[in-house]
Amino acid sequence: MVRVVLRRFGSIEGSDIDYIMKTLEECYLRFDPHEVSYLDLYLFENTASMKAFFNLERLEVGVTLGSFEDVFIAQHDAWRGVPRISICLDRLRSLPKEVRIGSIRHEVGHSVLHGSIEYYVTPQLMMPGLASRLSEKSAGSFMYLVSIAVKDFEVARSLFERGYAEDQVAYAMNILDTTDDDLLAWRISRGNRFAETLCLISRFKEVCYAAPFLGSERYRSELEDRIVQNLSYLGSANTKKLLEIATGDLPKLGVDTIKNINLLSHLLLETFMGV
Repeated sequence: MVRVVLRRFGSIEGSDIDYIMKTLEECYLRFDPHEVSYLDLYLFENTASMKAFFNLERLEVGVTLGSFEDVFIAQHDAWRGVPRISICLDRLRSLPKEVRIGSIRHEVGHSVLHGSIEYYVTPQLMMPGLASRLSEKSAGSFMYLVSIAVKDFEVARSLFERGYAEDQVAYAMNILDTTDDDLLAWRISRGNRFAETLCLISRFKEVCYAAPFLGSERYRSELEDRIVQNLSYLGSANTKKLLEIATGDLPKLGVDTIKNINLLSHLLLETFMGV
């Protein structure tokens, strides 16, 4: 049994708490046996309260890259030494039911597979020799994006292996949607090979989450169409390469997260930067 310690920020409905707790409990039971015995659960009334909290958290914990820079509907971290799931209630309620439950299960998967701080400290994830080829800041940005892509793939794979499909495909379809910020980032990066590579990898995170389901005849066509439709602005050649890695290389990854991050780092640098 996982001990869930709840902390509320703002007005949180009892029905929301019950729904989330039941979803967590069922998913942890599906993952048994696992090593999660304690979970911090932070529930936020709205986006503003969640952003305000993590702005302070970034300063207190000393995080200088990624992790707390964006505030998602739901997110996982272990910067305090234990698994923590944070959920923004106003944004969660806006989602279709399957996506809503899929997003919560997604964070449970992270707490089981990546519930310790070692998975969030960029220097420990750094590919050997990378710092000699890129600046420290560039290397850190690159490794951060690769690490979250790998961790998302591992979570999707693990959930699929445990029988979660419809809600996870719905979640994957949802996060594949292209935003105005995605389009702007790509326009700004044009002509700078490394900046373009970072944009590609930032979208590869969503492709990675869809990857385990691309091997299923039931979901392949729908997901491939969604990927091609939403990533077309990156160019057909780049989209094709991302799909080839997702279907040809990701299925070969094992269960060692750090090793997987380094393997994918080599592959992405070679594919998109020729190094």
